[in-house]
Amino acid sequence: MLTDNLSALCRWMVAGPEIARVLEEFQDQNQHRRWQTADTRHHDQTPSVQASFVKDVRSLVDIIEKMGNPFEEESQDVFKLDTKKMVHPATVETVMNVKRIGQEQFEAFTG
Repeated sequence: MLTDNLSALCRWMVAGPEIARVLEEFQDQNQHRRWQTADTRHHDQTPSVQASFVKDVRSLVDIIEKMGNPFEEESQDVFKLDTKKMVHPATVETVMNVKRIGQEQFEAFTG
């Protein structure tokens, strides 16, 4: 044990603070180096994600230009954007009533 040996205790009292300073300096430099080399961008800011996003936006714009703007439709019908095929009426009914259907199923399950 360090306190049992007077010579070792004296050496530690003299050298201890210097060793602590050197270790802290090393850790600070290492941390600084890590921050300099670390990529701190959000993953959506990488060039590949940006290129993919641009490609998707261009594809959507092309479809809207070719098929028409779906937000300007006056029809109550539900259809696919790319083919303009109508969705089956039973599917439309389910989508329109999904909240009510879900609530009924929840009450049947918990009731």
